Amino acid sequence: MIDIANHIRCDVADSVFEFDGAEIRVTVSIGAIIASDVTDDMASLELDALIHAADLLMYRAKHRGRNQVMLASSQSVNMPVSAM
Repeated sequence: MIDIANHIRCDVADSVFEFDGAEIRVTVSIGAIIASDVTDDMASLELDALIHAADLLMYRAKHRGRNQVMLASSQSVNMPVSAM
């Protein structure tokens, strides 16, 4: 997962976009949750909670300097964001 996210991040950073004749470079910050470790005893974990946690990780990546990937497991969803 981290390799895919970093590949996307690097591809975007290496791209040049044109708008109204001007060249524009952009970067991306990615927050991702690995949900493959969700088990039956975590059935109460909702998709909205996973999306919210990934969103928080994206904002953390932006705060830490942008153009980076933050990754966590779904088991950390119920942890405070400062612990992620």
